[in-house]
Amino acid sequence: MRHSSPQLPLTAPWIAHQHAAELAAMGALLDEQPALSARVQQDLEAGCPTNARTGRPGLSGEQTLRLLIVRQLTGWTYEELAFHLADSMTYRAFCRMSALTATPSKSALAATLRRVSPRTLAALNDQLVTSAADSFSIAPSRRGIRAMSPGPCRSCAARSACLGTCRAR
Repeated sequence: MRHSSPQLPLTAPWIAHQHAAELAAMGALLDEQPALSARVQQDLEAGCPTNARTGRPGLSGEQTLRLLIVRQLTGWTYEELAFHLADSMTYRAFCRMSALTATPSKSALAATLRRVSPRTLAALNDQLVTSAADSFSIAPSRRGIRAMSPGPCRSCAARSACLGTCRAR
């Protein structure tokens, strides 16, 4: 398992575009709440069959959380997410991935994002929507917040708000 490091990877600066500004605002909101990525990291480590400290380094909890948000905002498949992550410096910067390393494949993305439990997804969703609305860094009427609050999932067993990673969708 890869863990957060205090030093950020080499990434390009944000571009002057509205969508990049929205991602930067969401990134700042996530930076204020490190407990969210820690909770995702716990799910990732719980999904390791043996020791989470051995094997190939994977995505960190912070990267996984940001990938979940990008996937929910865009509605992309894992293949489309893998392509745009490899292609876009803006998405790499938001997801805290270095411009000099390879991005995860669609199967690696799917396996990692599916390790996050529905209970964690519901808690993340509630916390992010509440904190974004409270801080007014992103207006609740903007597509980002509306997309992150899909309501109860009719497909997953938890019947909770889900960020679209349950297997039934």
